[in-house]
Amino acid sequence: MSLKQKIFWIAFGTSSFLLSACISTIFFYLLEQQEQAYRERYRSIANTIGMAFVEMEASAERLMRTSAELISERDRQVGLLDENSLKKLAVKTGVTHVFIIQSDGKFIRSTNENPKLIPNFFSFCSKNRGLISGKMSYAITPIIPPTPEPSPYKFLSIPNFNRTRIIHVGYKAQFLGKTLIDLVRSDKNVLNVSLFTPDGISLGEYGEFPNEYKRAVNLIPQNPDGAISVLGNRMEFYTIVKTPHENCCQCDTLKLSRAGSYYYVLRATISRESLSRQEAFLMKALGISLLASLFLGWLLARFLSGRVTRRLSQLSSRVISLGTSDERDLIDIIGTDEAATLAKSINRFLAGMWKAQDKLIGIERKIATAEIASQVSHDIRSPLSALNMIVGTLQGLPEDKRHIIRSATQRINDIANQLLQKSKNPNDKVTSADFVKQSHATMLVSVLDSVISEKRVQYREKMDVQIRGDLDQGYGLFASIDASELARTLSNLINNSVEALNGPGLITVQLKSDHEFALITIQDNGKGIPAEVLTKLGERGITHGKEGSQSGSGLGVSHAQKAVEDAGGQFRIESTLGAGTKVTLAFPKAKAPWWFVEKLSIVPNQTIVSLDDDQSIHQIWNGRIKSATPPKAQIRHLSFSSTASLEDWYRSHQKENTLFLVDYEILGQSSNGLDVIERLGIAKQSVLVTSRFDEAHVRDRAKPLGVKILPKGLAPFVPISLQSPREKFAAVVIDDDILIHDMWKMAAKAAGHKVACFKHPEEFFAQAQAIHLASPLFIDVSLGEGLRGENVAEQAAVLGFTEIALATGHAAHTIQSPACVKRVVGKEPIF
Repeated sequence: MSLKQKIFWIAFGTSSFLLSACISTIFFYLLEQQEQAYRERYRSIANTIGMAFVEMEASAERLMRTSAELISERDRQVGLLDENSLKKLAVKTGVTHVFIIQSDGKFIRSTNENPKLIPNFFSFCSKNRGLISGKMSYAITPIIPPTPEPSPYKFLSIPNFNRTRIIHVGYKAQFLGKTLIDLVRSDKNVLNVSLFTPDGISLGEYGEFPNEYKRAVNLIPQNPDGAISVLGNRMEFYTIVKTPHENCCQCDTLKLSRAGSYYYVLRATISRESLSRQEAFLMKALGISLLASLFLGWLLARFLSGRVTRRLSQLSSRVISLGTSDERDLIDIIGTDEAATLAKSINRFLAGMWKAQDKLIGIERKIATAEIASQVSHDIRSPLSALNMIVGTLQGLPEDKRHIIRSATQRINDIANQLLQKSKNPNDKVTSADFVKQSHATMLVSVLDSVISEKRVQYREKMDVQIRGDLDQGYGLFASIDASELARTLSNLINNSVEALNGPGLITVQLKSDHEFALITIQDNGKGIPAEVLTKLGERGITHGKEGSQSGSGLGVSHAQKAVEDAGGQFRIESTLGAGTKVTLAFPKAKAPWWFVEKLSIVPNQTIVSLDDDQSIHQIWNGRIKSATPPKAQIRHLSFSSTASLEDWYRSHQKENTLFLVDYEILGQSSNGLDVIERLGIAKQSVLVTSRFDEAHVRDRAKPLGVKILPKGLAPFVPISLQSPREKFAAVVIDDDILIHDMWKMAAKAAGHKVACFKHPEEFFAQAQAIHLASPLFIDVSLGEGLRGENVAEQAAVLGFTEIALATGHAAHTIQSPACVKRVVGKEPIF
């Protein structure tokens, strides 16, 4: 066979294959789109009917609620209604069943059956007892299967006016059958439509088998939402229809729910006959197109075989030469014919192959790095576990030294975890932005204090190097950055400063506030950085002053800059050759977390009690209190080093106005500080002073108690203010209506009482520290601007106010008040 013939058959086969493949691809794409459109159409119909069900169910609920409230009102007016009265009310209001239930759950009235034969109401759902106890205002079920009636039902229950009986109404959901019938008749392709509970019990079915509404039990898919099954020339579409009452206690009792939720499953059986006719038409078009592609391939092959032969020999010899050379040389055949085009294609293939080779080499390097990281992480784990075990037994060490050891081991643990994550995902980059996404507000002064202490220990052998911390202005500054990421960044920057010193030197780490930013500066008096190097610092691989050390990889400054910028901050380096370098990290200020003590408020004649095993802490508190309060304030400070001595003192001084400053970890004691606070019931007058403030389990334990936390290292810096004694009022009114204020003030003046009125809750909370906690609060339920009195009441309770009432112009029983509210009253003055 000649070369021309070979090229012809190759070209013919290739072109025919490509044309056929393209035509087939287009065909199958059109076929898939056609079927997808078919499916989307009937899935949309199923969703539409589902929304109709939800709306009709909501309408039914409104009817049932109106009926129940009307019956409840009649119960309030005339007492227990007889069955004839209930039947008339049922017909009048449109419900199908009405029951009256005693407070013990027994049915005593029924419009449809003997109430003595009905099981106890609370056996359907034990939570329904809340209708009697006051925890619930109503109970309602979704549409549930009938037993034994042929139609599904909904039930709604409310208590009567004094919660001695329960009004229980039922509604036959007859609209289900009508809706399913309308859906089948709306489209000739719809063969059958059914609605089921999550476990497959039918709520309604209509279609060709049989041609009427029926109740049945069917098997439905395990995950029905969006499921489609094809059965011969039919398709079944399943859609989950949400109900407003997915957490249905009665459904759980009847075992109708799935995974704790109740919903409806809609199944539509659709004929595929019209779709099959469209597919047959496309198949005919495909056959004609394939024949045409063969003819076009024959013409193209004849044309190419004549053009390519002339240049093919030249191309072949050039390709052979590539196989014998290690150089990455491309084919240099010039022209615009097919051979030149093929040469260009081969060049593109070679370029892609060489690029893939380079990428493969890079991947192999990453895998090798990940294996090293995994091994290092594994090797760190064992000594780290030993360190953690030993730290737990070092009770003889002072707390500041134990805090340094805990911080250092935690940083080693963080590094090991990051190495392990990198080893599991060698192609993923763990960036500082990932830590910012996970981080919450971090207290900057504690991180800086910990790192400075750690670095002083690390460089203690360099007696001529001083590391000084200037943190006095940093109290209460927070930033949204991961604490471990910030500690690593600061550690690297301080290491850079130490390495930049030629002999004796000073490194100052300062924290201060500047408008909306918290500024951290690390300044040294080392050799400085040349201007040409300073402009390039921050680029990966650029370093200065570490040429002879193993740490000079250029990653420290680059990583620090990225970490700060990912946190929304700014990173600056200033340096003068021969004078030193100053690095500034500016972070946007973050709001202090709930647990942080922004200041200590002391009132005259108050006793301050500190519980700590460290005597130096007692001395700090004693000095702070004396300097912050004048002698006439008569502030007394008592110190205890054991829990037993504090508890003995408290038994005989419970009525004193006392502020407790309690350590968490007390050496030699079986209880921690939070145990003592909870046992004595002094949470509202206590502050937890501990160096373990950053441990999650300590915060989680303090939060439900309402105890705020003060880092022990900040005891010398926390602001202390002496407040005037709280003033007691006969009433404190919070209402957005000025006329209400005038009415209360007039009544108080006439009765000789003192009253305080506030238009907005913010005005009240701004002065709450000056108001006695026993003063009665009268809070308007609706304060305007979307503010609710219930929320204001809960905030006031957190501050310690105990006499709280909600004021409203509506009936008291319509208000769902929180537990802290003692009563619901009208808006008229109490004097």
